[in-house]
Amino acid sequence: MSLTAKIGFEVIKAIANKAIDKTIDHVLKDNKTELKAILKNLPELFETHLIELINWSAETPFMDLHAHQNIELTTVELSISPAIQRYEKMWSTEEISENDLLKLNKNILLLGHPGAGKTTTVKRLILNYFLDGYQNVEYDFPILLKFRKFKVGSTVSTSLLDLFGIPYQSRIVKVESSDNRGNITMSERSIIHVGDVPIDIFVAKFLNETKAILILDGLDEAPQENQDNILEEVESLGLKLLTGKIILTVRKSKLSSTGLGFTKFEITPLDEKRIKSIAKSWLGSSKGFYDALKNKPYRDLASRPIFLTLLLILYKLNNKNLPYQSYEVYRDATYLILKDWDEHRRIQRKSAYAEFNARKKLKFLYELSFNLTYRVKKTIFSTAILREVYQNIYSSYNLPKDEIDDVISEIQSHNGIISISGYDSCEFSHLSIQEYLCAEHIITLPFSASIIAYFYQYPEPLAIAITLSGDPGSWFANLLLNKNLNIGDMDRQENGVNYDNSIFTLLSRLVIETPIFKCSEELGMAMLYLLFISYTSINLIDIIDQLLRFPNVFISLNMASKKFSLWRDDKEYMYFKRTAVFTGSYFLEIPLEGKISKQSLSMGSINFSVINDIFKFEYIRERA
Repeated sequence: MSLTAKIGFEVIKAIANKAIDKTIDHVLKDNKTELKAILKNLPELFETHLIELINWSAETPFMDLHAHQNIELTTVELSISPAIQRYEKMWSTEEISENDLLKLNKNILLLGHPGAGKTTTVKRLILNYFLDGYQNVEYDFPILLKFRKFKVGSTVSTSLLDLFGIPYQSRIVKVESSDNRGNITMSERSIIHVGDVPIDIFVAKFLNETKAILILDGLDEAPQENQDNILEEVESLGLKLLTGKIILTVRKSKLSSTGLGFTKFEITPLDEKRIKSIAKSWLGSSKGFYDALKNKPYRDLASRPIFLTLLLILYKLNNKNLPYQSYEVYRDATYLILKDWDEHRRIQRKSAYAEFNARKKLKFLYELSFNLTYRVKKTIFSTAILREVYQNIYSSYNLPKDEIDDVISEIQSHNGIISISGYDSCEFSHLSIQEYLCAEHIITLPFSASIIAYFYQYPEPLAIAITLSGDPGSWFANLLLNKNLNIGDMDRQENGVNYDNSIFTLLSRLVIETPIFKCSEELGMAMLYLLFISYTSINLIDIIDQLLRFPNVFISLNMASKKFSLWRDDKEYMYFKRTAVFTGSYFLEIPLEGKISKQSLSMGSINFSVINDIFKFEYIRERA
């Protein structure tokens, strides 16, 4: 029985009708006549949206080779806790339930690392609402907007109105403003209206009157140039809500550290009980899998749902053997899917694409992902865009130009790498997989000035590329310190995206990907450079602290520090100058001098106290 049938169309109709009545009686009542023309379409649009919500929430297409997984049967309720800032003088072990997220009369910002289960939690929230929650919460109408579907320039308000066929138009209005001296000036501004009402007022009234829960999934997946404007819009909208509410999900990043005024919750790592419960739902028994997992050096990866799912697939299909490093999970899983593409489905294909072996298919998808990520800059793409990208890459794989439709059809129909997400639109099943595939292509390219654009547009694949490279430390140092790239110029901005945002995103993802570094002066110089710039952002201290825990990173820092000496200090900073020549084989721009904040070091962990020994800070403090 489908979930829609299980819930019952009468329930769906009742929820839709209640929202429609409120919209007609309180939102559209005093508006212009042209808005009343949409009334006949509202029942169908509202009901269709609710049905789409239920169907989308019922299954996950992740990396399963045969059928989508049932959300109810193969997932568990994740641990969700209040998000506590690192430097606050408090800590909370409080845990809230999914139902609490529905019931709380607050706007909510739900945080999580890549693959932590944010979208899965959203799906479970929606299912819980329809199955038994709609009668027990104060909110009457669930609405979902996925930021992956947003185009450049899209807003939450216009997307919401488009969803329900409500027309809007831009109007030129005169705005009065005054300067510090009290001089009044008039200017013209274009403001979107719905009938006679400004769009922000209309949308807030619509959400309040229908008592809506507006779920906004994946802010970090919106076009990067939109994100700041969307944040402002969501914050402004949230302040106008009294009987409606917003649940916004976003990766832990610079975006999640903004004020916003929402109550923050974070999806915390899976504990042993949850890991075993998920494994049991997949395998029937969790014992064999968990016994194998606990003896592996990457066992902590299972605390992230995305990795646990990959591991379970590999365990099922790989003779109960598990891979070794995080990128191996990506690599082995995608290879298995492509190998299984034909064998498990028993599909006989005549296209040239079907003649690829698994490795060649992977290379094709590496380049496809790279082009979609950095050239086309899309995570959701149409068949037309796929054709456009295919035209640029087909000749590299000896694919015939006239079989574009066959190749695209095969890509679209594949159930693990790319899936159909809507009418004439496709997407990678998980953003993390797209990022990995893109990173695999990056490490095959020359180290060129184009990498500057990648750093500012989308740093995450670069973090994975560092991990995949033959020498992560040298790759990392080259990225930060290569004199020809000059990425370390902190005053640089690219398309409005500043250096702080990109370096924070890069380092945060690098910590998650767990690269294996070798001891090298190059790596040490990169870490020293990060210490020198850490005074510009307190967020960097935590990331540097975590990087220093990786094997060989601290030793490399120690090696690099021997080429510097203290030349001045005051109450706030210690100043260093380079006193020896760096003779590495890479074209690195090694800092001639730098300063480290004493306050920053005092906020760090044991790693930072050991740094004091490197630079003899104890002696410095005595002098101070």
